[in-house]
Amino acid sequence: MTAACKSEIGNLRLRYEITETEVGNGTMYGISITSENENGYKESDAVQSITTNRNELEALCRKMCDGFVTPVTLRDIVADYLNR
Repeated sequence: MTAACKSEIGNLRLRYEITETEVGNGTMYGISITSENENGYKESDAVQSITTNRNELEALCRKMCDGFVTPVTLRDIVADYLNR
């Protein structure tokens, strides 16, 4: 996994990572988000195999980071992105 970005909103720290999965003759990219509050409580979620285009995935990951997307809403955001 490669760290894409980190952000903070209030006492919540968010870490966004690009994941890679080897499939057939190529690589599929996905996103993992981990949140942690000031008490050390962590929550995470990931969506694998979103696209084969790393640049496209990096742009999506940056938008998520800029918009403070949390693990709770990750799957909805990816679904909306894929259905655009």
